[in-house]
Amino acid sequence: MTRRVVIDDVSAVHEARRAAAQLAADLGFCEVRREQVAIAASELASNAHKHTRGGDVYLQPAPHLPGPVLEMIAADHGPGVAAFEQCLVDGYSTTGTLGAGLGAVQRLASYCAAYSCPERGTVVLARFTAQLDPPMWTPPVRRLDVGALALPAPGETISGDAYTIAEDPDGVTVAVADGLGHGPDAAEAARTVIDSLSELTGLTPAEQLRELHARLRSTRGAAAAIARIDRVSRTVRIAAVGNVTCAVWEPDQGLTRLAGRPGALGIRLSKPFEQVVPLTPNTRLVLHSDGLHNRWDLTAYPGLFTGHPAALTAATLFRDCERGRDDATVVVLGALDAPLHGDFG
Repeated sequence: MTRRVVIDDVSAVHEARRAAAQLAADLGFCEVRREQVAIAASELASNAHKHTRGGDVYLQPAPHLPGPVLEMIAADHGPGVAAFEQCLVDGYSTTGTLGAGLGAVQRLASYCAAYSCPERGTVVLARFTAQLDPPMWTPPVRRLDVGALALPAPGETISGDAYTIAEDPDGVTVAVADGLGHGPDAAEAARTVIDSLSELTGLTPAEQLRELHARLRSTRGAAAAIARIDRVSRTVRIAAVGNVTCAVWEPDQGLTRLAGRPGALGIRLSKPFEQVVPLTPNTRLVLHSDGLHNRWDLTAYPGLFTGHPAALTAATLFRDCERGRDDATVVVLGALDAPLHGDFG
């Protein structure tokens, strides 16, 4: 699960540093590398505090990368950075921009990328392997691009959402489940969805939903969306029930939101139906629970879906669309025609 540090006070800078160092220690990083991770977290949090209207630092093991890899994302509510490349130079700072520190973060990280939009803010992604003095990043072997964030509702220590991304020789299955309500009972329902999917391979998403409906009758129920990326038929098949949003983006077609059936697994299930879209090298897939509203408009984020890692898309949507009163999960996939495993970039 993602750890969030809210940057709303100068004390949060120290908390971001401490939390980053602790996660690095949990991942087995050496003392020197832990300090480098802590410095990067301090720089990002400090910039968000000094130069923007605040924001968040997200920390987690990088989803579905051969590890250990620590993923750090800073998302602020600042004015954005017009000439962003200048900020990647050590020591550069301009009042009102993210400013100083990005050069240091880029130098310390194994991989660094960012997206900035005027009047909306900046999102910075930094990934750290355990290796000291990481080599200059080079373009990785093409692979499935994964971005994901998952946080519990305010006041809860366990999330009632869950997600999975599972690869097999013919493609990838991705699912997001949202247990009804909050807390342990909601988490149990969501985990039942995710754990059961490993036993339901070979079925279509609609067939999987029917099987899951029977298995969840003893739980409080869950909304869920399942997408099957089929590299043989070159299609993406999607089926959903309840308030889990599914959207597919393709350069020529733009954004298509795919509607789920009303109801909830384990309680009431209308006849599931699948929607099928073509799989292209540039297709992007977004799934999120109703902890995020679904009124986001990609025209407000020029270039976000082209040339930027999926993690930046996930964090941008999370920053701008989180409702703030529910468990929240977003999963973004890019390069759907590529294998899941590869380099860390």
